[in-house]
Amino acid sequence: MERAWNAGIVVVVSAGNEGRNNSVGTKGYGTITSPGNDPLVITVGAVFTGGNWWDADDRITT
Repeated sequence: MERAWNAGIVVVVSAGNEGRNNSVGTKGYGTITSPGNDPLVITVGAVFTGGNWWDADDRITT
């Protein structure tokens, strides 16, 4: 990934499959691992919006 980035290619990676893993009590936050935690990539993931336009009830999806 870093070689591709150094060559001028935009690298997009998945945030991973941990979802709302709450094994450390963070409700899923902080569960993004390699390659998504590399500072040279764009990391994408999913969110549960609750089917509405306001973000107060948004959360990491399973």
